[in-house]
Amino acid sequence: MATHFPESIMPFFDNLAIEINQCINKLISLLNERRDHLFATLADKCEEMREDLEARKNIDKDLVETRIMIENQLKHNMFQSLQMTMLAETKHKQEKLRRSAPPYQNLRFLCSTKYLEERIACLGEIAEIRPDSPSVVPKPANNDTPLENSCLSMPISHPIYDIPPLIPTKDSEPPKAPIDPMQTVPNTTAFQQPIVETVVIKQGSGPGELAKPRGVTVHPESGHIYVTDMSNRRINIFSQIGCYIKHFGYRHLKKPWGIVIHHEDIYIADIGHHAIVQYKVKDLTMKRRVGEKGSGSQAFNSPKQLAISPNNDIYVADELNDRLQIMTAKLKFSGSLSHKIMSRPVDVKFLKNELYVLSYTDDPCIHVFSLTGEMFRSIITGGKGMQVRGAYSFCLDQHKNIVVSNYWANQIIVFSQKGKIIHRIGQYGHEAGMFHYPTGVVMNKTKLICVSSNKNFGLQIFST
Repeated sequence: MATHFPESIMPFFDNLAIEINQCINKLISLLNERRDHLFATLADKCEEMREDLEARKNIDKDLVETRIMIENQLKHNMFQSLQMTMLAETKHKQEKLRRSAPPYQNLRFLCSTKYLEERIACLGEIAEIRPDSPSVVPKPANNDTPLENSCLSMPISHPIYDIPPLIPTKDSEPPKAPIDPMQTVPNTTAFQQPIVETVVIKQGSGPGELAKPRGVTVHPESGHIYVTDMSNRRINIFSQIGCYIKHFGYRHLKKPWGIVIHHEDIYIADIGHHAIVQYKVKDLTMKRRVGEKGSGSQAFNSPKQLAISPNNDIYVADELNDRLQIMTAKLKFSGSLSHKIMSRPVDVKFLKNELYVLSYTDDPCIHVFSLTGEMFRSIITGGKGMQVRGAYSFCLDQHKNIVVSNYWANQIIVFSQKGKIIHRIGQYGHEAGMFHYPTGVVMNKTKLICVSSNKNFGLQIFST
């Protein structure tokens, strides 16, 4: 039986239903606020944990870099102390023996001192002082201690010299100065067989390691070696003897290739961004990045190597646009240079007022231009019999010879100005003095510095 309520209480039920709905809505609103608050708190906690983890990673990375720098510095200081002590003792003994030796023997003692100095210099570049090896640091010679009891009796190997005894026998002829069998008669194209001094073997992405090095240059004052690493997106800095110092550029570079240093600035060609990036030498901070992909007057398409002209302008090898882009020191475009025979330029160098341009073609060729774009001559470095395939970089030595990195033939080849092969360095292999796709090459006085792909030693330093 249905229950009927009086009409007078119906408004009461209506008001009750409204209040119940309001309470339910308030409860839902409070639950939503609580949920949002919990989610926000959880997100903040996650962000704090992520930042803490990144900070710990950076701290660990800085500690590793600091440890490597300290080890390299200790190694360098130990060698300097050893070198100074050996030279001091050598000169002391030489002076003492010179006073009591026959007149002809004085020349022998001077030759011996020069020989020892060369061997010590060679030792400084090659020797590796390990923390677990016994350190022998002798005191300066201020008494009559025999030479055999000093550090000069340490075995030092040299690939060229073999010195005879200092004191001649009674019936023997006066000794002659040591002769270098590899030395040639001085001429305008002299280039001696290089000797491997240092190799950087580490491969990877850690501090001091290389993955795909492409370009290399040397600081004119400090002598530090700067190597572009395309895969690791950074620039590695090494000392003159190949010890790792630091790296930079990871945040701003994508695929660095060419590099050049001019006064207080570092210029890098980035083929990933199709741009030129400028850094300060002092603190390695980025100053500016200019360029984009394209064929316009202010664009690049795979910029490779760079060079500084006598007018302090920057010439960039714009490979796929078949031209050279010219920029000021502040990376402002000031013009371009192209020629009908200039195909895929990958490297550019200056020799006084002459411009050398290397083209990456099936038969690589170096063209010589004036600064105004007038072509002087072509130096063929490819073709039948030359075995030069895919040259990415070259440099000029002190005799104006052309040193080319032969990418596909896994060699460094030295040409005369007439295109004649003077010397071949290395071959395919995975040992010191061998190459696997050599890319960058640079000369620093008597040092030849090469970088090659990640399947071999990333950085090799030769003494020519």
